[in-house]
Amino acid sequence: QQNQTSIRHFMGVGNAGKDKNALDKMANNYSNWLVNNANLTPFSTAEVMAGGAKALTATGGNVAKAQQMIKRAEDMAGLMGKPLEQAIDALMDIELGQYARLTEFGISAEGGAKGESPEEVLKEIDRRFGGGAEKLSESAKGKFWAKGIKKRCPVKDEGNLMFSQRNNPYCELLRIDCKYSVFSDLNLISW
Repeated sequence: QQNQTSIRHFMGVGNAGKDKNALDKMANNYSNWLVNNANLTPFSTAEVMAGGAKALTATGGNVAKAQQMIKRAEDMAGLMGKPLEQAIDALMDIELGQYARLTEFGISAEGGAKGESPEEVLKEIDRRFGGGAEKLSESAKGKFWAKGIKKRCPVKDEGNLMFSQRNNPYCELLRIDCKYSVFSDLNLISW
């Protein structure tokens, strides 16, 4: 709910002059896109929603640019095994002409008159990481999580991720795996 509030707020800031109903519709469409996008990636709905709010802030309420930023961040974070928020922060810095955080993703860039432009840096990021999140969703873990559990076990986001269907066999499988196996590092559920 906090992310929804932030999204609605920054949608209004970036799209001043639009009426309340139009802004509500834009915010709902963007939020729905974020949820659907999360279902196709190795990232949780909560991570993508929080990143989506930050991306909307960084792009001044421009939904298309925010969506592009989210996809780019998912590719970077997924392939480097880093939190989505870390990639979003690095991309937000590029908007400000600051490239220091990119070193955490193996990219050395320098801004200013002698350095690379933000557009050149973004092209390099796309060259190195483009399509990474999609490729990860096709891995065994990605298929299990993104295409299996998320699709079959409805998730509700209200601060913490909770399964709404406790008796669903896929939820039971995930509960067992989260407690006793390699999936314990997912940190998605508290029982």
